[in-house]
Amino acid sequence: MILSDIIKSSHESTTSLQNVSSDKAHRHYISKFIQRTPYFGIKHQGQWTINRDDFVDEYIFEHLYGVNRTGIQRHIIGTIAQWYPKFAILDADDCQDIQSIRRIFGVDDESSSITFETSDNSYHVLFKPQYDGKPLTVKLLHQILGKHATSQKVELYPQEKRVVRAPYHVGCKVIRSEQISDVVDFLKTFDELSPLELKALNQLTMLQNHIFSSNTSTFKLPTKGVMKQGYDLYMDGLSEPNSRFESQHKVAIYLWRQNLTPKQALDELMSWVVTKHNGYSKDAASINYGSFSVLKQVRKEHKCLVDHIWSNFERQSIYPDSTHNDYHGWLTKEDLLTAIKLSNSSIPQFKFLAQLIAYFNAYGKTRLSIHRNRLIEWSSHKTYLRHIENLEARGILTRDSQYQVGKFAKAIKLNFRPSFQDITQSLSDDNRVLSLEESLAKIGRSDSYEMFVQHGFTRQQAYQYLNRILEG
Repeated sequence: MILSDIIKSSHESTTSLQNVSSDKAHRHYISKFIQRTPYFGIKHQGQWTINRDDFVDEYIFEHLYGVNRTGIQRHIIGTIAQWYPKFAILDADDCQDIQSIRRIFGVDDESSSITFETSDNSYHVLFKPQYDGKPLTVKLLHQILGKHATSQKVELYPQEKRVVRAPYHVGCKVIRSEQISDVVDFLKTFDELSPLELKALNQLTMLQNHIFSSNTSTFKLPTKGVMKQGYDLYMDGLSEPNSRFESQHKVAIYLWRQNLTPKQALDELMSWVVTKHNGYSKDAASINYGSFSVLKQVRKEHKCLVDHIWSNFERQSIYPDSTHNDYHGWLTKEDLLTAIKLSNSSIPQFKFLAQLIAYFNAYGKTRLSIHRNRLIEWSSHKTYLRHIENLEARGILTRDSQYQVGKFAKAIKLNFRPSFQDITQSLSDDNRVLSLEESLAKIGRSDSYEMFVQHGFTRQQAYQYLNRILEG
């Protein structure tokens, strides 16, 4: 099959986010903007209340449309910070010139932010922060922008303890030249925003670089079985005597996977110990009887545990599930086959193209601005431009020439369509998407080998590559 036929036939039947059902859009909205654990906020009749019960998806329908499916009642949803937030909000009240605020923070362009008027002269400016092309923690977000926000008399969200109204609801007005008509349109617009790069604004850059480069140890994710046990223990509590130390470590891993901040995790761990000990912990019983010394001892244990887990994962850029999935993107078997067909019998180009496709899958579109560091991550400093130029010369992608340092990177447009499958249809394991190598391993050596040799690779190429990644 010639290249033009591959591009033309590639995934013609797939649809982008613009064409998904409203229920799928609601799930997408929740994944972007709502932190369910440990609690969320509900504003009813003008009053905020904290809700620790299970999140009911019907709340989102009311938040977005003002009424539920039966036409009665109204809830506004508030959310607290995730450890790696997917968005940030500048909350400006009694503001006479919101454009000046946007300009000061570098989000005055409509390609980098969405502005809502929540009430007269009160605004929320929504943007997507990043640090050196990677997700950043809420702690680093506030270290860089917090004092600046205070000096401008605006509040910076999300925050660890205080809820903020989730973006785009029935009571707000979108201030934008191009109208946003519904939640699907809003999600599309949000996904297309250019991230705000905060590294240039960071006064702690040298310290931050030291933190991320000084770690020489390897701190790996626990096995799937251990992570599953963490969920079971969190829900059901201790199951046998003398198991608290080991069990609370597994619960802490589960809380990290849910993208909780360290402070949120500490609160949840203590609550778990005193309410889910099931009679199997003497320390929990002592705490419940009012022993301050035991409470202090257990808090110290939890702080050491949480600091160890959160800091080690952060140093190695290992992310909680939702951040991991959004950052790396995902693949299907169909995507791998497309990358094989378009890679011109080159293993390095296949690896680069497959990871590029995974990234586009996470956004559901064929044109994106991609930070140079991501392109290097998929290849190397020396080869990433060579891959792009080769793919562009063969008509597989087009790269824009426009960019602005610290604002947005050059955009890449694919001249074919990835699968754009929902993440639930991707090659994943235990709610975490798999890397390229892990995806090929899941498909299996035999099937992967046949895909390569049937589409232009030699048997030796396929054997050596698969042998290297599957055995070691």
